[in-house]
Amino acid sequence: MNRQIFATSFLLFLTLFQSVSAQKNYESGFVIINQRDTLRGFIDYKNWSKNPEKINFKTILEADVVTTYGTDDISGFQVHGENYIKATVDRDASPSGDESLSYSNIAVITKITAFLLVEYSGSKRFYYLKDAESKEQIYIGNGPDHFELLDNYRYRVEDGSKSGIISRNRYKNQLKAFFQDCPSLNKSFANLRYSPSDIESLFKTYYSKCSSEESEISYVQEKIIVEAGVLVGLTRTKPDFKGYLGGITDVDYSASNNLTAGGFLNFVIPRTRKRFSIYNELIYNSYTAKVHSAQNYYPQDVILDYSYVNLKNMFRYKIPVGEFSLFFNIGISNGVAIRERTFIGDTRKYEQGLLAGIGGAYKRFSFELRHENSNGMSVYKNFQSTIKRNYLIVAYRLK
Repeated sequence: MNRQIFATSFLLFLTLFQSVSAQKNYESGFVIINQRDTLRGFIDYKNWSKNPEKINFKTILEADVVTTYGTDDISGFQVHGENYIKATVDRDASPSGDESLSYSNIAVITKITAFLLVEYSGSKRFYYLKDAESKEQIYIGNGPDHFELLDNYRYRVEDGSKSGIISRNRYKNQLKAFFQDCPSLNKSFANLRYSPSDIESLFKTYYSKCSSEESEISYVQEKIIVEAGVLVGLTRTKPDFKGYLGGITDVDYSASNNLTAGGFLNFVIPRTRKRFSIYNELIYNSYTAKVHSAQNYYPQDVILDYSYVNLKNMFRYKIPVGEFSLFFNIGISNGVAIRERTFIGDTRKYEQGLLAGIGGAYKRFSFELRHENSNGMSVYKNFQSTIKRNYLIVAYRLK
């Protein structure tokens, strides 16, 4: 039964994910035709992990007519705060994985035409490309028609029985020359990584300390959003045992209804349209289960009385529906017993479980129905414990 519940939950999650991934998400935007004519409408925004090669465009949101544009058709486009321009640039096509690096000290450079993401525009510009092979290419430029590829070529060397990898790191010298009129950056290059966030910090310093020109930030990288709050709820807990321990498996244990309370931290993953998050709870829960035993060598009432502090870690997927949203959780639970009363001789204090839940949220409030299966307290192989919990939870987001 437990396997069926979690298998069904996992299949439901995959179905929801595939269904929503296939949906269109048209947002207000525009395309640039012939480098000067702007056509406003709606672009199917796909939260691209790689720079898009083509986009779908509508002039009217409700219309069925969709036009597909590529680099042969438009000079650029803007949607969801992301500005892309068409450019013919150098691309480092050399292998980048450690196991596939070349032994040549000369990079393989090819010419491509692509939509570059504009990170900074102005007198000094910064562009980003994640190509079809998922390799990052970063460009700088003085003015709108200048695109210089930052060189981060890596290659393998061998010396007898020794081998290693050399990182040329030429991009640091390129950036030093590019920002030579900004002394405030002189100490910024030694530990500079080949990453959009590190290079973005150079542009931020340049425009704030070394340029009279007001910076033009074309793209702001999304960061992790942290949400915190409190929760209360009801639990219905039912212990179950399989095996033999003095005939205890021959009786039916009562379910226990109790209160639960705690707090949560939800880490919303960037570039997922706020749909994916890592949801974490620290809560208190308890249960008291009784059974009447007819065995002479047991007391008349056999009682399980436990209190736990639980840390629950879940993967959450949210589906917005207007101001309301639906969500689905699946994850793990780790609990420590802080109080116990039991008929079992040896017990474990540490409880592990799997859980799945579904709920909804409106503004700062949310509610959830959740099921959890854990391994309970028994350490005996011939007397295995399972604790089944159902939750009804109401949460309030503080921030």
